[in-house]
Amino acid sequence: MQPNSLHITGGGHSSVFLAVPHQVVALDHAMPAPRGWWAFREFLSAVGVTTTLQWGQVLDPDVIKDFSAALREVSERIDSRALTVLWDQPTPLTGFHGLSATNALDEVVESQEAQHHERWLGELADKIHPPTQPLLAEQSTARQRARADGSGAGGGLAWFLSLLGVRHTALAPWLWHHVDLSEQCKNSDLIVVVQQNLDARTLSRSAAGLAGAAAQNYAVPVIVLTHDCLMNRRELAEHGVTAAYTSSSGDLLHDAQRIARSWNNLL
Repeated sequence: MQPNSLHITGGGHSSVFLAVPHQVVALDHAMPAPRGWWAFREFLSAVGVTTTLQWGQVLDPDVIKDFSAALREVSERIDSRALTVLWDQPTPLTGFHGLSATNALDEVVESQEAQHHERWLGELADKIHPPTQPLLAEQSTARQRARADGSGAGGGLAWFLSLLGVRHTALAPWLWHHVDLSEQCKNSDLIVVVQQNLDARTLSRSAAGLAGAAAQNYAVPVIVLTHDCLMNRRELAEHGVTAAYTSSSGDLLHDAQRIARSWNNLL
């Protein structure tokens, strides 16, 4: 772990893995909303700011005023441009496919509890006004940011940080920019990608999709190991993916190594 990285854990997973050349935070998409709020309060505390707002409490005017003041104070103390948040799933904070719905579907929380989370977050998004960002031509509302792809990452931590002007983006394209994936493909016989889910909506901007696109230029097979594949072989081939295997194992890395050895014997 780099000394300038922020390490937050939740949902049984590590939420951060790398920080170079400046602070980079990679968020786990499976964290429930209360855990994301707790992480944001830890972030506020780390920069010396407190707020009276508690998770799930009634959002009366005084509470909203206090929280808005805390956001302004933090935004004045940090350089939001020096922090980048990465996510692997484009789950928004609110909405039909938002964080609460995803948590309920994945049985992270009960359905009734997830509905309560959705209502509280939606009300909070409607009532607060993010600090003005002088360098941005267009100032989006808290509600608009709550509906943006990836804002639900880290239990909504991506959204809370976005209120401070922190940018969040998809993990795979960011890695593409910082790692010479084309050169990696050129010097490889086989590429194995481990990815939580594989579906047509997100494949093109996922690690598997980017690896497939790069590997096609060198005729290098790309194998994807995933918990859930919602694509057929023809659809995968269109994105340069040779094959996809599903696994219920808790050790995908071990499975990936096994698959790599098996395929390597065929090459």
